[in-house]
Amino acid sequence: MALIVQKYGGTSVGSVERIRAVAQQILVARQQGHELVIVLSAMGDSTDGLMKLALEIDPHPDSRELDMLVSTGEQISISLLTMALRQKGCKAVSLTGWQAGIVTDEEHQDAQVREIHTASIHQWLARGYVVVVAGYQGVTDSGQITTLGRGGSDTSAVALAARLHADLCEIHTDVDGVYTADPRLVPEAKKHTQIPYEQMLELAEMGACVLHPRSVREARKFQVPLVVRSSFQRGEGTRVGGEMDCGISSAFWGIAHQEKMAVLSIKGERREEACSHLAKHFDTVGVEAEAVVSVSDCMQYSLSANELENATAILQNDGKRLGIEGWECEQDMTKVTIVPADPFTEKDMTGKLAELPFPVRWLKPVKRRISCVMPSAMSKAVMQTIHRSLAMNLNAGRSKDFLL
Repeated sequence: MALIVQKYGGTSVGSVERIRAVAQQILVARQQGHELVIVLSAMGDSTDGLMKLALEIDPHPDSRELDMLVSTGEQISISLLTMALRQKGCKAVSLTGWQAGIVTDEEHQDAQVREIHTASIHQWLARGYVVVVAGYQGVTDSGQITTLGRGGSDTSAVALAARLHADLCEIHTDVDGVYTADPRLVPEAKKHTQIPYEQMLELAEMGACVLHPRSVREARKFQVPLVVRSSFQRGEGTRVGGEMDCGISSAFWGIAHQEKMAVLSIKGERREEACSHLAKHFDTVGVEAEAVVSVSDCMQYSLSANELENATAILQNDGKRLGIEGWECEQDMTKVTIVPADPFTEKDMTGKLAELPFPVRWLKPVKRRISCVMPSAMSKAVMQTIHRSLAMNLNAGRSKDFLL
């Protein structure tokens, strides 16, 4: 008998029929003798609906009250699933984040788990119950309800698995594993049977939506056995972390993409010196911007469209003092990131991939990845071409010449 934490996302419990199907999956695992802790997201798009209601009342709602509101979505899903399990004769109990002992810091809307008091969960498990826990939420030491930010249910599940010393944490979602690219955009994408924590984290941070980055960091920190699999079909899924059973059979771990990006072009004779100072200002206010490989007449940065207001405020207030003569901004851009299978150099990647027939702009290589940015309209074609090029070089036995 194993202790297993299973997490089901919003699409997995998006209707009464899907909740019943999840209940049936849980019953199968229960009949195999496993102890089960189930972590749920809110049903479907209900969190978005609650956010919309809040914004209709107040365009700038208080973060504490937002947490009070949106945390109710998970309370609905956990109670409905518990009813479905009980209706099938399975002993089950639902617990909110605070009832499950999940203690966070006081950062409303983006709280981090500080500790979990697991006594209550262990007591219910000892009595033979399936414990159904609300993901995405916790409570501060002073009793304030908090939420963990988008994708927080992944983090709830991994954090619980770590503190409970679970034998396995399963993330059940609407895809059947981790692919070399989004299979909805790249039909040739291949599913991994296993991927290391580090490479999974790179992909998650760069836009792969299978796992939230914070959950991967938590799994890596506590060495949580983690599997991503489908809620809707049987299969082995993808194992994240652990000792690799075999080497990767590809030249790259994956290609991820981030939409709603922008490119900021900085002009001025002292632009390199100015951009050095500008980067420090960006760091001070938390603007995440990546430098584009130098072009002849300006310096360029790629950043999230959400960061533009802060970035342009810095330019307006300090631009002249920093030696910046002017700037331009391009929006509706997409960043595509490649995570190769082995270490690489800037020359290896930019030299070969620059031959692709697209006017993309390459960013400075960072750690284990290299990225390019382009107008969103061409991003799908770029991803397909990069994926095909990497695969062709591998199949031709020239992957080392191409990347490594």
